[in-house]
Amino acid sequence: MKHFFSQKGSPASQTGQMGRKLTIVAMSVFVVFLTTVNSALAKKGITMDFKDEMYSLKTAILNSESLYGTIEAQTGINLYGVNFYNLDGAAQSRVDQVVYSHIDKYRALVAEGETSNYAFHLPMRSTPWASSYFNRIFGGIAGRWQETVGFSTYHRLNQKAHVAFLSLDPDDLLSDSEVLEKLRSMSREDLDKLSPIEKFDIIRGKYQFPGTTFEMVERGAYSETGIVTKIANSLLKRNRVIPSWITHIRAPWQGFCNGKASASIALPEPVSDIEVSNADGINVTLKIADLKALASAAYFFNEKYVSLGRPTKTHHLVTHEFSPNMAVFDFALRSYLMGLNKSFIIDNHANAAINNVALNGYERTIKSIKPLSKFSRKEREEILTQNPQTAKVAEVLTKLFFVNHLTTSKESDQRTVEDIVYKGKYIKDMKIRYLLFLDGEGNIIDGKLTDGDLDFAWFPAGKGADATHEELDKETGRMEKQGNEELDFDMISNLVYRSAGRIYN
Repeated sequence: MKHFFSQKGSPASQTGQMGRKLTIVAMSVFVVFLTTVNSALAKKGITMDFKDEMYSLKTAILNSESLYGTIEAQTGINLYGVNFYNLDGAAQSRVDQVVYSHIDKYRALVAEGETSNYAFHLPMRSTPWASSYFNRIFGGIAGRWQETVGFSTYHRLNQKAHVAFLSLDPDDLLSDSEVLEKLRSMSREDLDKLSPIEKFDIIRGKYQFPGTTFEMVERGAYSETGIVTKIANSLLKRNRVIPSWITHIRAPWQGFCNGKASASIALPEPVSDIEVSNADGINVTLKIADLKALASAAYFFNEKYVSLGRPTKTHHLVTHEFSPNMAVFDFALRSYLMGLNKSFIIDNHANAAINNVALNGYERTIKSIKPLSKFSRKEREEILTQNPQTAKVAEVLTKLFFVNHLTTSKESDQRTVEDIVYKGKYIKDMKIRYLLFLDGEGNIIDGKLTDGDLDFAWFPAGKGADATHEELDKETGRMEKQGNEELDFDMISNLVYRSAGRIYN
């Protein structure tokens, strides 16, 4: 499955909440007012099929491994280390029955233990941590965040002093022994101010800085042939200062928000700086923000994920091209977030700019329940076209709580989970409205989004796969690596766990 979200991210502070009033600049400036949508039936776009989305939620629950103990107890099937799809059909059916039984606990509009106005927040052990999303403009994880808050321009440590910016010519590079000598001559303070990926290259004895080069060229402020690099090279050759406007040539919202959200769910929060020595005796301090950056990059691609809905491709207008089926999204809030005490990720920009954030809780209010007779003829026809078994329709207002992006990498250099849980810091919320279609017994059988900037949701699982992820190159017909092969996931995880005072298995 293609990781359609993996190379995008957008902080709410950069793009803003689109709302219903949007200003669009094209050849001339004109304003489009999106009128209030009072019914889901008037919403533009396609609601995803209920059965397909239920299968996705089932897969997400399986991938989480949270029900493996229950599955083994009820079926005798041990799924640890086993590929579910290698099981025979009968075994798969028994496993599916357990998972769907878990979801079915929440088929009723108000399940046991819930009320018509019900709120839930994740406990501390499951709360995602906060961090910046390491904006590419500022270098991504190759940005020296401690010494700059803007355009991150520096020669890699293996480059000769006189060469052009970001030269990849071997004649412009120092030898490993020359780099090592250079590192030994650097002060501890200067070593501490290196970027997260530079430090990681040093720890691994990679003195030609392959990880750093990849991040600077592919995911940093510049691409090898991009206009930023060309302009910067020209200015540097003439000893000119690089103007700040160059930083805005790239899309300002691109970063590692997808990886940051995934890592904050899967890995414990780094809470202390750690000292690491490489084989040559070079000591490096990995600060909390360095570790969060490396973890976010390691999860730029995920070993597993499934989604509800699909990302909107249209720029500017809020169209919800392929909205999640809101019945299944409602089940996800209650059976996954609450039922498993496990966060998942939403894109809260209903346009082409993607802003991945990890959910921390919700407040769900049932506003009304109406029989079909209360709807117009046209509305009834559209409801029954989506699901002919619908007898009643419930309108639900839900406030989603998520861990917001911190503004800068310097802000990321701290522990955050305690403040999230006890003080409500770093938490933002967004409201969504949706209709839930009920059958004659009052069970939820379908749904549709009516209002709000929810675009799609996804459920990461397994290890970070940035170092190993491949995709088919349509031009060559070959599988090509997409991420940074130098980002050893197990090594990064071990460092993060060490910072958290835990042991990585």
